[in-house]
Amino acid sequence: MLMHEVESTSIEAIGYDRPSRELYVRFRESGRTYAYWEVEESVFEELLGAASKGNYFNREIKGAYAYGQVRVPASRSSGRPKNRNGRSDGERER
Repeated sequence: MLMHEVESTSIEAIGYDRPSRELYVRFRESGRTYAYWEVEESVFEELLGAASKGNYFNREIKGAYAYGQVRVPASRSSGRPKNRNGRSDGERER
């Protein structure tokens, strides 16, 4: 799924998965990404086009949809999920 970097003081990037109807929001300050479930595609498009992404998020999304934190590898580049020891599968302890 493609994350779109956006101009916002609070939101770094957003993405949308059509089949699952999940909206993904990565916040600038914490670097954390959250998935919001059962979100209409029009909400994603409106967020993407909003003059103030943070205001739109607070007004239309926050508190309106169930959500959960997405565990993203620290580097954000490998795409390989970390196991409970903080290592990618196949990565050995040194």
